[in-house]
Amino acid sequence: METGPIFMEMTTDRFDNNVSNGITDPITSIEAVSVLAAVTDLPAVEDADLGEATKGIAFTAFMTVKGGLPPYIWSAVGLPPGLSIDASTGMISGKPSEEAEERTYRATITVVDRNKMAASATVTIKVVGGLPEDFAIGDCNVNTVCSIGVAPVGTNFTYSFIASVDNVKWTFAGLPSWLSAGTTGSAGVLNGTPTVADCGRREFLVTAARGAALVTRRFSIEVVNGALPTQQCGAVVGP
Repeated sequence: METGPIFMEMTTDRFDNNVSNGITDPITSIEAVSVLAAVTDLPAVEDADLGEATKGIAFTAFMTVKGGLPPYIWSAVGLPPGLSIDASTGMISGKPSEEAEERTYRATITVVDRNKMAASATVTIKVVGGLPEDFAIGDCNVNTVCSIGVAPVGTNFTYSFIASVDNVKWTFAGLPSWLSAGTTGSAGVLNGTPTVADCGRREFLVTAARGAALVTRRFSIEVVNGALPTQQCGAVVGP
């Protein structure tokens, strides 16, 4: 059954007729009556944090609805400039414009089902700036394996990676087992103490990201002789 009005013929007596004497003067009119396509649960949409959207980089997020009767019609108010919602699918997409403020946006998403029942939810999207073209990790470029120096056996080693922009997230891949990674403020930090078993040169990857924009560089470190003869690379350490 389709949603929409049906028309019914309504007949009644005039209000001033004396029905008891059998004399009538009926009045007939056509009235529209709305009919639902089907009886279902009311539509419902949940509030959601949709994460970060980076200026100039494609962003997508899908809204879902529970209950109601398809097809659904979606709309949004308060999305970051450059983003929009597809009326038929509920997909939020686009690229945040360079003019968008770097802040958390709170948008109202509304869905209307076939029975004209509506539901709304609030979503948050944090707009962040992309990495500039001159972004660097130290002075390391993409075509170079950059050394962070040597680490003597038995000596604590610490190294900090500094980015040229704020709000950077650091990740490391392929680190030697003796090195641990962390962050201090906006810096990515490596720390550890190598043993004789760690002697030699190792390469690893360092990635700095802000939103969906990221830069990866290759670095190396070499474990060398320690201060004592028993801590020399290649030496046999025994009881």
